[in-house]
Amino acid sequence: MTGSEASPSFRLAYVPGVTPSKWVRIWNERLPDVPLTLLGVTPAEAFGVLRDGRADAALLRLPVDGDDLSAIPLYTETTVVVVPKDHLFAAAEEVS
Repeated sequence: MTGSEASPSFRLAYVPGVTPSKWVRIWNERLPDVPLTLLGVTPAEAFGVLRDGRADAALLRLPVDGDDLSAIPLYTETTVVVVPKDHLFAAAEEVS
């Protein structure tokens, strides 16, 4: 950073249901000298905090809102249904 004495930091926003603990652990292992700040946001707030600079990146769910943001999918979530063991659906391999 030219002309600045401030130490570098990284602000990561995340939405409910996302667990950033894995990413925090890896960040701390690889970049121990760069502070990581977590910012919990609602899905509706996520794009705004990126656009106004309150966060450097966000862990959220697709789709991404707008042409001014880039998304890198990390993995595909499998949707599941949970029912009691004696429920009719429990015998099914798949529910549509």
